[in-house]
Amino acid sequence: MNQRMNELLGHAMGVITEFWENYDDEHAPFGQRMETYLDYASTQFDKRMKVLERDRGKSVDEIVKAAVADLAEDEMAHASTAHNGNSR
Repeated sequence: MNQRMNELLGHAMGVITEFWENYDDEHAPFGQRMETYLDYASTQFDKRMKVLERDRGKSVDEIVKAAVADLAEDEMAHASTAHNGNSR
């Protein structure tokens, strides 16, 4: 699984870099930098790998409970960030 996920990460990063080949730092879409998207993709990949490793060998019920707990945690973090006047 790890090997396949790493292969897919390479493709995802390739899509991002290919998209950004048409832009330079001064004319980037959305006022962003390519590194912002690469960092986001890498962070999402790390999160996905942790979930896959955590849930390997578990029953569907155990996975559902863990997913619900993850969503609740994300919601609490988002609410806390919004309460402090920050956004994601």
